[in-house]
Parts: sequence; C-alpha cells; structure tokens
Amino acid sequence: MSCCSIRFLTYNVHSGVGTDGVYDVSRVAATAAAGKPDIIALQEIENNATSACKYDNTTDGRARCRIWSAVHSDDQPGQIAHVCGLPYVSFVPTLEASVVEGEKSEILVGNDEERITETNTAEEDAKANASNGNHQKCRYGNAIASRFPILRTEVLHYRPPLKPGERINMGSEEQPRLAMACLLDVGEEEDKTSSEERESRTAVSRPVWVVNTHLSHKAYHAEQHRQAKQCAEWVATDLQAIARESHQQDYGTPVLLAGDLNSPIELLGGWVSFGGYSTLANHAGFIDLRFLPADKKANDPNCPTRPPSYHEPTSKQWKLPSSNPKQLLPSARIDHVLAYIPPCGEEGSETESNKKGDTGRVSVNCESVRVLKDEGMWRVASDHCAVVAAVVLKWVK
Repeated sequence: MSCCSIRFLTYNVHSGVGTDGVYDVSRVAATAAAGKPDIIALQEIENNATSACKYDNTTDGRARCRIWSAVHSDDQPGQIAHVCGLPYVSFVPTLEASVVEGEKSEILVGNDEERITETNTAEEDAKANASNGNHQKCRYGNAIASRFPILRTEVLHYRPPLKPGERINMGSEEQPRLAMACLLDVGEEEDKTSSEERESRTAVSRPVWVVNTHLSHKAYHAEQHRQAKQCAEWVATDLQAIARESHQQDYGTPVLLAGDLNSPIELLGGWVSFGGYSTLANHAGFIDLRFLPADKKANDPNCPTRPPSYHEPTSKQWKLPSSNPKQLLPSARIDHVLAYIPPCGEEGSETESNKKGDTGRVSVNCESVRVLKDEGMWRVASDHCAVVAAVVLKWVK
C-alpha cells in the first residue's frame, strides 16, 4: 500500500480587496501560505495580466471586473501560487467582462470579440488590445494551484458565459458561475516532462481530480440547488468517464472538491438542512471531510468561514430582519471541503466502504480540517477565511 498526504486549501479571496477596502494581493497570498498547502482552490480571483489597464466603458477611463474590484493588471493566481511555492496553476474565467460605471445596480458588459486567452502570446495580446480599441480584458473566476503536475483541466458552466458586448444585471439575473476540475497525478510530483507529454500518457500512477466551485449567492434558492446537483452529477459521471478513457483505468478516480458553496449549514443557532451544501454532501459517494478525522480535537467542524461583515441588503438572502438597510451579516460556515469516492460495488451503487472513504483500490482519510483564523492578516485580507484540510490518500497495490 502506498499513500500520499495532501494539504488542500480553499479560499475566496474577494478579488484581493480586503474588508478594509484596500487592494493587496500579498495579504491573501500570505494568509494562504500560512496553511502550508499542497493544493489551493481559489474563488473570486482575477487575472488581468495579459493586458494593461487602458480605456474601457468606465467614467474614469479604467476598467474593473466587479463593483468591489480594484483597477489592476495583476496575475493574482500566479502571485498567490508563487508565494505558496506551487509551480502549477490553472485559471478559468467565470466572467470576461467589466463594470458599467454610474449604474445603480451592478451591470457588467462582456469583453469584445477578440478575447484574451491563457494560450495567447504577448504579440497576440497586443494585437487583440489594438483591435478592440484598447479595452482592458478583465477576467474574474476560479483557479487551482498545485505542487503536483496538472494533467488536464475540465470546466462545467452552470449557465452560458457572457457573449461579447452582452450586458447582465448581477443583482437580478443568474450570475455566470462554474466548476473547474484539474486532474493531478500525485504520484509524479517531481515529473519534469512537458504538459503535452503528460497529457499524451495512457496511464497515470496516482490520478486525483481536484474540483473548485463557487455556487450561487442565493442560499435558499432553487438556482443554487440546481447548480450543486449539476456539479455532483458531473463529478460522479463525466469526470470519472474522462479519467477512465484518457488514462485507461478500470477503477474510479477519487475527487477532492472545495469551494465557496454560499450555503451555511448553521445560521442563527439553527441547523440548515438544505441548499447547495446539503445537495452535494447527501449525494451518493460524497463525504464532508470535517466528519472523517478520528481525533475531533484536531478539527473545528462548526467554526465559521465568513466573518461578520456589512452587506446591503441581506434580508432576502440570509432571512434577517429588514429594519436596517445595512445590517451585520452573521458568521457562517459557507466554505467547504468534500471528497467524492467512486462506488466500489456494482456500477452506480454505494457500499459501506464508500461511506467510510474507501473505494477498494484507494481510500481517503482526513487528519484535520482547520479554518485559518489566527494567521496574520486574515481578518482584513478577504471577507472569507481560508480553510485547509490535511488529507491522506492510500492506494492498494
């Protein structure tokens, strides 16, 4: 039997803008690095590095991706990964758009036709900027960084992305959101071959899917439930099929899933048994890693991940009294780390071994799940706390 210990961290970085309104990527990077992660899943992350901050549709001639964003041309995923010492990074934009300034609501407009991609050369980026009237390509989404090589990335869009020039009211319409999945070979962390050579392999020694998602902010809405169900079915069917076909496996591939589920499991002293979290956690094969550690003292299962902060309005989303238009959002645990264990019985069935984190070929255990609430600038770096899980994967030879 061989095993691999992984520190898996999830963190909503709020575009690098802290609760004090200051844009500082170094603070979220330092907070993430304090968890000593091997893999990180980042939400609300921006990568504008492929173009300079030039003229767009804003009143001051500069562009922002969200109303809370700063104007910048930073590669936030790359900066955070560098500080954490993680050489492999995959970024998937949920939004390629910019804020229309001067509106009462948050109105975004999709980037122009020539969209900048991760594969563009510097010359292609410059050409795209010139052909688009020097519009900045603001990009906001999810990212995964890892010390293990990323073999491939898959994406599930919960709704179609914005088209070039398309407008959306982020307050009244369904926001573009997604799940991204990176296939890692945790048995080949020292592999120095090119990404093309790795993707062409027919066998992987220790394959693991890592999924990063950010569900709808409508905590008690059918929209969030639908997205969570889409994600669960995608993990259990599509990702398993891809791993089997591309790497010629005859067994299932374990999945580590994390993200901002916007789904509190405890709120105002009561247990919330519905929403995106419950949809995922109750799906066959899924396990909340908080409940696996044998040593409960090494765990903080009910520690909130969303510190108290002011938002307006919150009454519809969080069912608070609406007497005060700006009111304190209570602490809530909405950032979660789960695992999916493929069935080890007949196809589509779940066995008792599955419920304990064992597929028959690979088992998943968790030594601890901690909310990083004591590390330096955590209170102001973002409006979320980072969560890190110490996971142990064991393979039967």
